[in-house]
Amino acid sequence: MRTNRKPMDKVSNAINELRKRGLSAFARVSAEYGLLRSPISNVASRNLYWKVAPRYYRWRWSHPQGYMAPLDPFKIIWISPDEINQFSRRRYPQDRNVTRLFGTVKSGEWDRRSDIPTEPGYDGTPAYLYHADSFEETIIHQSLKQRFVDGRPWTETPIVSEARSLLDNDQGLWRGCDSEAAIRQRCGEIEALYNQIATDGYRTQFDLIEQGEVRRVGFLEALANEVLVDIGRDGEFLFANARHRLSIAKILELEMIPVVILVRHEKWMDERERVYSDEAISEHPDMREL
Repeated sequence: MRTNRKPMDKVSNAINELRKRGLSAFARVSAEYGLLRSPISNVASRNLYWKVAPRYYRWRWSHPQGYMAPLDPFKIIWISPDEINQFSRRRYPQDRNVTRLFGTVKSGEWDRRSDIPTEPGYDGTPAYLYHADSFEETIIHQSLKQRFVDGRPWTETPIVSEARSLLDNDQGLWRGCDSEAAIRQRCGEIEALYNQIATDGYRTQFDLIEQGEVRRVGFLEALANEVLVDIGRDGEFLFANARHRLSIAKILELEMIPVVILVRHEKWMDERERVYSDEAISEHPDMREL
């Protein structure tokens, strides 16, 4: 007889969280659950959370040592979708452990190397579905363009053909779609997102939460659902995640969209320092607070 292991799974996950992140992080996660997601959460508890959480996370964040220029690691900036053409060349998937990446500084060749390595042991969506020489050449963008511009049915798009092919081998699945029904459901979700943005305009996750369209999502999780970018040494925006939103924004030819920055190259941070120290003026969106 099959037993219901969900309660034990929750206990196990909680124990693992405690081991990985420590007591303070476990307490934070527990408090967030109580205020946002528990059966006893309500409008008052959610309002309390959104008053406290942004301040708390900014207070907890450790500014990289050696830098004086002000930096809000959780800021949302608005840029043209056309400014995002190339990919971050950090290990794929670039959004793994995403909530730990906000405000990170990295040195090295990760913004320039010719290939994009895959995280060892990763068995999610194969990278070839998402990467190409430019964002607009990717299978996923070309598929959305064929669907929403050319009017092709989903079944005739490259992404569905590839997703079906993946069902027959052991090389991963597209977004975990392990059946024809799951593939259809995923296409329906993308269709709904397109229709929402086309009808209501592009809104931040915080706007959607405030308007009651997204519920029980925490501060970091909301930021992680925006279009995510890294910044290379020369200030170039490098795509990291939320490809469907970016693709839809490009297809709709939106002028500006909100993005959140994950990783900045060390040399870009040096440039921010120079602008700040010299009291110079820069038009780069990441310099506005300077």
